[in-house]
Amino acid sequence: MNFLLKTLIYISFNMSSAYRRLLNEYNKLINIYNFKYFQNITYKLYTIDSNNVMFKSIINFNYNNKMYEVKIYYDKLYPFKCPIKLEINNINTNELYKNIISKNKSLLDKNVCLCCKSLLCDFNWNISKNIYDILKEIKLIIDYKELYINRLLLNKIIQKYTNASMDYLEEYLL
Repeated sequence: MNFLLKTLIYISFNMSSAYRRLLNEYNKLINIYNFKYFQNITYKLYTIDSNNVMFKSIINFNYNNKMYEVKIYYDKLYPFKCPIKLEINNINTNELYKNIISKNKSLLDKNVCLCCKSLLCDFNWNISKNIYDILKEIKLIIDYKELYINRLLLNKIIQKYTNASMDYLEEYLL
C-alpha cells in the first residue's frame, strides 16, 4: 500500500476512535455520572479538521449560581494526549493560573506551580483520565479564582469587627 494511503487510513481511524471516545465520555457525564457541583450541564462537540486540533467541545453549566462556558480543544491523539487548550468564559486556563498565583502568593506554596500540578499538564495526563476529571479540574480553577475575592471580604469583615490578627482563617478558605 502507498505510504500516503496508510497515513490517511491511520488518521481517519484514529480520529473516529477519538471522536467515539469523546461522545461516550460526554454521554456518561450527562447520563451516568452524578456531578454534584454543576447544574444544567449541556455540551456540544464539534469536529475541526486542522493540523493539530481535531475536536472542540463547548460545555455550559451553572456553578454557585453563575453560568460558565468552557471550551476544550482536543488533539487528534486524544485520549493519549491531554486536551490542547481549555478556556473558561473565553479566558485561557494558563492566564487564569497566572492570575490566581499572583493574587494569592501568601497562601499558596511557593515551590509548587499550579500549572505543573494541573491535570492538563502533559506529565499529569494519562489515558485513564476523561472529561469527568477535566470538570473536577475546572471546579478547582473556579474555586481558586474566587479565593482572592473571599480573602478580601474576610479581611474587610475582620477589620470592621476586630483588631485581632486572624490570618489562620485564610487557611480555611483553601
